[in-house]
Amino acid sequence: MHLEVNRYADALQCCDRSLDINPRNTEAYILKLMAETHSTSRDMLGKSIKPLEKYDSYKKAVRFAMPDVQKELSVYNQQSIAQFQAEKNRRIAELEQKGTDLNLQYKELDERRNRAESTHFWVSMHIFFIILVVVFSILLAKELKVGSVLFIVVGVLLLRLFRKRALENESFAYNYSHTVQESESVYEQSKKEFDEWMREMNSDC
Repeated sequence: MHLEVNRYADALQCCDRSLDINPRNTEAYILKLMAETHSTSRDMLGKSIKPLEKYDSYKKAVRFAMPDVQKELSVYNQQSIAQFQAEKNRRIAELEQKGTDLNLQYKELDERRNRAESTHFWVSMHIFFIILVVVFSILLAKELKVGSVLFIVVGVLLLRLFRKRALENESFAYNYSHTVQESESVYEQSKKEFDEWMREMNSDC
């Protein structure tokens, strides 16, 4: 009755009281297993994500059960193992996808940083060439010719353009690095949760 209304803790207490009276009561062990796996009917045992063989109540139920009940419980156990494997594969695939996405983000971040560094390089080169033009114009002609002035004006405009792009690329790389850090945190947390889940699934109850 407790199991029918999802009162699993109360069901466990009833089973324990029954087993105190008769420690070889197969039905009590099965009902206890149902309470531990939150199953409201016996056939729901096969839907348990955690393998039934990890439960002490399953082991004792099999130990004291008649052959036909042992066979039934074995079928439920195999079904639960299949459920566990399917859930494990799903979680692994999800974790691997997060790892793949994170690697792509690493690559994107490197590209953005490289673009920022490349643009800064061209800014430096433009400054260098403008200085050279000014110096050579003064040294060779003692004054700035129209062509030199035009070259300097164009150089300054290009310098401003490259400088603007450099700052934009640098800003994009900086902002994107925060996105990558968040993805790293999510991946590490997912990995930790998966490891904890695996320990829980493999631990005996």
